[in-house]
Amino acid sequence: MYQQSSSSSSSFGSAATKIQGAFRNHLARLRLKNEVTWKIHEKLEYSNEQTETKLSDMFKKLMKASDILSPSVTKLLQKPGLPLVHQARVILKTLPNVNHINLTNLHHIFIIGDLHEQLPDLLHIFNVVD
Repeated sequence: MYQQSSSSSSSFGSAATKIQGAFRNHLARLRLKNEVTWKIHEKLEYSNEQTETKLSDMFKKLMKASDILSPSVTKLLQKPGLPLVHQARVILKTLPNVNHINLTNLHHIFIIGDLHEQLPDLLHIFNVVD
């Protein structure tokens, strides 16, 4: 039969030790990965609960605010200025959407729409007019 020499048995022992070490390192990495995964899962679950609680609180506050604001809206409708707003609406509805402009005395006319607080657009218009 085949007999092992002491040098070959020590190389087998050294190889076995390396394999065992690599396997233990692998197990340690798996344990660490599982622990980290579990911690992330717990954090996400906790943050979802917090988010749901915050959203629920926000909607409750909005509902309370709408109840609080409702009387003020009815008070606004009873104010003396409301008939003025209705009269303005009636008059503006009778006016045409297109207005005729006589340009006999003018060289240029600029019609500008809503700028929506866009300062660069306003500056551009002033540069074009000059």
